Amino acid sequence: MNVQSVKSELNGEFYEAKQNGIQYNMTHTFQLPKDYRLELSGFYTSPTTNGYFNWKATGAVAVGLQKEFSGGGSLRLSCSNIFQTNQLRWKSYGYTKIYLEGRMGTDPRTVSLTYTWDFGNSQVKGARKRTGGSQEEQRRVTN
Repeated sequence: MNVQSVKSELNGEFYEAKQNGIQYNMTHTFQLPKDYRLELSGFYTSPTTNGYFNWKATGAVAVGLQKEFSGGGSLRLSCSNIFQTNQLRWKSYGYTKIYLEGRMGTDPRTVSLTYTWDFGNSQVKGARKRTGGSQEEQRRVTN
């Protein structure tokens, strides 16, 4: 939750704007049968004030489906910006002498298919814990 307030003067024109807003991010992961996993993520930003204009609301939703294979590896199908709503849109206040309005797409809908395979020996032992000379010195000093 945020509160924005703007007070300004330009060429003898005074204006004041105040706006409350929210930002929301979410990610949900669902374990499905047969080693499948579904991930749903998204964000929403409410309108915000910025000088002589407002940024309009923006947001996006992404989804991914992943299959883990018993022999190793995984296959993932994902789609970002599903509804193509991740774009910047702005419009100036109606009571100002300056008129601004625009839209800019920042992120196209993207679909990707990814296969991942871990190479190497999964049976390799982890690194052993080592003690250095300074740790041995500290042990002697405290005793």
